[in-house]
Amino acid sequence: MRQRLEGCYDLEDLSTLILFAGGGTVTNAAIKSGAVVTHVEGSADMLELARLNLGRDSARFEQLDVQTFVERATRRGERFDFIFVSPPRIGRVQAGASWDIEVDLARLIHNLPAIVSDQCRGIWVNVDAGSWSPPSIAQMLRDALPGRTAEAVRLVIATADGRAMPAGGAAFWFNQFDHLYGDPSLPPLRAAQLEEYLDTHAFGCSAVVPAHGNRTGPQARRV
Repeated sequence: MRQRLEGCYDLEDLSTLILFAGGGTVTNAAIKSGAVVTHVEGSADMLELARLNLGRDSARFEQLDVQTFVERATRRGERFDFIFVSPPRIGRVQAGASWDIEVDLARLIHNLPAIVSDQCRGIWVNVDAGSWSPPSIAQMLRDALPGRTAEAVRLVIATADGRAMPAGGAAFWFNQFDHLYGDPSLPPLRAAQLEEYLDTHAFGCSAVVPAHGNRTGPQARRV
């Protein structure tokens, strides 16, 4: 994932929200890509590690559970140009707030459209194997963002000896259609067009393929 984000010129100067941001691996890649980052993490220890790793002034750091952050951002009228979500299966943060991906992910995705900007480039949701299937997450995005194109993908890591190791899955919506053409009356992009755009423009490398069926698909590309 870091390789896919580093050097992504499409993030330059964009207001980027990273939820479940942890120690800052994705935040670091986004910063190097030129993004203006809000880093949200419920664990005080992980947030401090991110500050130490990245520099205290490198991003806006928020110690909150993600649901609370999204609710407050909605009330404040905040908007983001790109949202990255990498949720754990379960977790507990301050004030007794807890997270269970099986229960809480759908509600989180449902609430995200309230904080996307008019020029939002997309939402990326990354999950470990054995959790929600990428096609299910893609459907959540379609339900939350009617008319948008959402894609499900399976991720792998290439080893030195050429093997492809499973690395979970993801689903994403990229609003490249509106950004490039600005005409909502035209039909949404087909999946093949979206993948071609991502490979060529967004990240500059081939790392994903569509996942088919209720579970991850039979094919994958290297990250």
